[in-house]
Amino acid sequence: MPNWIIENIGWFFSGIGVTILVWAIPVILKILKNIRSKKIKIISLKVSDELLLKGNKFSVLHICNDSEKIDNRGTLLNKVIPFKKLGDRGNLIAKIKHPKHLGFQFKCFIDYSSTSFEELKDLLEKEGYTDISKGEGKSRRLWFIHPEYSKVLTVDKIINNYLYPE
Repeated sequence: MPNWIIENIGWFFSGIGVTILVWAIPVILKILKNIRSKKIKIISLKVSDELLLKGNKFSVLHICNDSEKIDNRGTLLNKVIPFKKLGDRGNLIAKIKHPKHLGFQFKCFIDYSSTSFEELKDLLEKEGYTDISKGEGKSRRLWFIHPEYSKVLTVDKIINNYLYPE
């Protein structure tokens, strides 16, 4: 061990060194707790080349975790997460980060430009997607339910997908 470390170790543990440790330990523990309490769930879609080649933009809306819907605590997340292409066979994935111990609601959608709503609806129904509807707000948004996940009916009578906690 170098001499300068031995000569200055007393200074470190007296004044400023202790202050830094007292501040840093809780911050580090909070960061570690936050990392351990979150989980990433991958939502995947399998869509035809026809849907992909028409310039459609697939995304998922992370609506809320269970904590936001219990007793109306907090505001809804409503976080848009774009699907990313995985390989060249029509596989799309989106990663949703959520608390491990809570379930969450989500809904998939397409922002489209050159295709008609009716044509997209027909293509999605052929691939097994359900509850297809036009979006409110954005005029060229189409919402759909992923058939591989549970459904939930909100108090506003809207159908969303739901992923139960593990």
